[in-house]
Amino acid sequence: MLDALQEHIETSSSMPLTGKVMINEETVLGLIDKVREALPDELMRARNFVRDRQKLTDEVKARCDAMYEETRKRADMLIDKESITQEAYSRANEIVRNAQLKAQELRSGANVYVDDVLAQLEKSLDEWADTMRKNRLELQQDLKNYSKSE
Repeated sequence: MLDALQEHIETSSSMPLTGKVMINEETVLGLIDKVREALPDELMRARNFVRDRQKLTDEVKARCDAMYEETRKRADMLIDKESITQEAYSRANEIVRNAQLKAQELRSGANVYVDDVLAQLEKSLDEWADTMRKNRLELQQDLKNYSKSE
């Protein structure tokens, strides 16, 4: 309709040297009325379009926000899992290290204990061997003395 109005103005007779045109008032007023009648429909369609676009934008934004939040939660969960796993490995390594140190201490302590027991046993055996030697010597002396007395 606006195109028809423009065409009517462009094709109307011009007045020389004035830059003005002569238009058919009835035709122009009729076109203006048609524009006014069509304008509310066009405005409603434009408003509906803007409203629908805003609604769609809001829905997309809500979906994006939800996806972002879900992704952030998953990332936090994976980070927590990774942290827990790292903590478990660290704790396990510490336990193994402590167990190895304790085992080394126990082996060292056991070796000292065995050495002490063996030293005491050796001392006891030496004392027993000395006693046995003395007893044998006494017995040999007694045998010599008994043989002489016969």
